[in-house]
Amino acid sequence: MEPSCGQQVQASKLDLRTVQADGGALSTCGEMTYFNQEQHGFTKGRSCVTQLLDVIDISSEALDAEGEVDATFMYYLKAFDSVPHRRLVAKVEAHGIKGNVLQWIQYFLSHRSQRVCVNAVKSEREEVKGGIPQGSVIGPILFLMYRNDLPRHVQSHVTKTTQRSSQRMTLM
Repeated sequence: MEPSCGQQVQASKLDLRTVQADGGALSTCGEMTYFNQEQHGFTKGRSCVTQLLDVIDISSEALDAEGEVDATFMYYLKAFDSVPHRRLVAKVEAHGIKGNVLQWIQYFLSHRSQRVCVNAVKSEREEVKGGIPQGSVIGPILFLMYRNDLPRHVQSHVTKTTQRSSQRMTLM
């Protein structure tokens, strides 16, 4: 009998707590200073509401000064599902996470498969080569690490403020 998704998620949570208890680098990732300061999604004390309030505030200031407001909104369809494992692991390593913690993350992402069941007929299992497992404690942290450098790659001749949530990005 195969374990249910709930059992797999619970095991992931326990593993992450063990990594954090060992003083691994991941325990510092949740701190706001680690990620881009404009990050709103998956960040303590911030949310989509605080993101919206910042966008309104910035826009209002520009309009009050008789300026213009140009905004680009990006939507990531199935954001967690679209992250390639190799690129994610490279970015995690670039954030200074190495050794046992990096190996644990690689193992967490690998050895996963999926299949489809229709009318009690199951397909063959296929290896999953991308995506961040959802429902885990570490999933949002890995996604933030994957996207954390995006604002550096956005160039503008005007003031640039980046607001981020789990699946949207506003560049102003």
